[in-house]
Amino acid sequence: MSEVGELRPEIEGTGTRIAFVHPESEPLAQPWFDRYHLHDVLKVSDPSLKHYRAFGLGNMSLFTLVAPSVLARGAGSAMSHGFGAQPAGLLRQLGGVFILHHDRILAEFRHQSSADRPDYLDLVRSGRARDVTLSGQ
Repeated sequence: MSEVGELRPEIEGTGTRIAFVHPESEPLAQPWFDRYHLHDVLKVSDPSLKHYRAFGLGNMSLFTLVAPSVLARGAGSAMSHGFGAQPAGLLRQLGGVFILHHDRILAEFRHQSSADRPDYLDLVRSGRARDVTLSGQ
């Protein structure tokens, strides 16, 4: 969230609308959106993870969960962002970033671990380039 918050002007400058699907209730999630100046983006609360499943987002393996890069990323996030313990069911849930246009996925990044960090601007730009190509067909 912090990276998206920092890149928000550049992302939105491309005409891309930011939306988050998250597994928390709105009251639990809102302070995090406020913290990263994302209070007014589109937010979809998905405690049942049905959207995650619809996009084919799986779970980290137990082996990946204890990988040094994942442990280091988790410790760094806890120290710099104040993240606490995740509910047991969410600890292994993988995320993803999708650039959508109507019913098409134009670009995507599927996390293999919680340590993964996509290049958000590259995804937006590649999706926008593909959108232009699709529109011209």
